[in-house]
Amino acid sequence: MGASHWEYRVPYRPDVAAALDALRWQAYRDGDYYQVEPDSTLEMSEDDYRATLPGNGDDNDIGTFLLDEWRKAKKRPAVDSPDTLLANQPESGTHSIIDMMNGVSEAAAFGTVSPLTEAELLDCFGTLKPSGDQVAEGASLGGRHGWEGAYVISYEGETPMEIHFFGYSGD
Repeated sequence: MGASHWEYRVPYRPDVAAALDALRWQAYRDGDYYQVEPDSTLEMSEDDYRATLPGNGDDNDIGTFLLDEWRKAKKRPAVDSPDTLLANQPESGTHSIIDMMNGVSEAAAFGTVSPLTEAELLDCFGTLKPSGDQVAEGASLGGRHGWEGAYVISYEGETPMEIHFFGYSGD
């Protein structure tokens, strides 16, 4: 499937980590994410599943690998939050802000959002205090990669108005 671009904007609040957490929950409640199709084999007993495998999963082969992966999937928690959703589909992610499970960081890091640097703000917007329209038109991820998000605070004059989150995630 490949990674998906996502972006969100929320009213400004001084605690960016709290804003991110609230946004992850909002995306979860709204269903604003990719969800993998349920695996019907997880409803089977281990004996029934084992019977479908080459070599019944007993040999050191693909059957054993598949049985081990099935057992791991059976142990995943029930989906009742952004974190359990992500835990239930670790290979694909959610293609949304929910994938930013490690919160806020000062610099780009896996599963986090981080602020654009002053140099990135100036390069992208020509100012350290861009307006909401400027951010909406020209937000840039800077040097970030997949599964690394960014955020920018937009202003009306000198007053912070919104936090814009954006990134690429999912596989």
